[in-house]
Amino acid sequence: MFLPFEDQSPLGQHGFVPSSQWLQDIYDDFIEKHEMDFNQHTAMLSGEICALDHSHKIMKEIMKVHGKLIWVGLLTVTNQKAEVRVCGLVATKSHPKFVKSPIPFRPN
Repeated sequence: MFLPFEDQSPLGQHGFVPSSQWLQDIYDDFIEKHEMDFNQHTAMLSGEICALDHSHKIMKEIMKVHGKLIWVGLLTVTNQKAEVRVCGLVATKSHPKFVKSPIPFRPN
């Protein structure tokens, strides 16, 4: 059960209303503290069959320099279980850099 909003006791809200910026800061802080855990989890996911997808909608919201977009799209690579393996901003729509090479990839 929550204490009343106006409660001035040491455990009360003291009339505090969290702003969206405060909530974003708390979320960002959590993500930064657990970054290594997230990276480790992602590194452990399988990648036997992968799918590439470019999204260009997000680019309308990204910063421009001298009126020109820096990034062309958001590239997402998912595995056979639809788990995101790679997600990053890219400067080209080209897929050849992601085509399977004749040498199998062996992570360290």
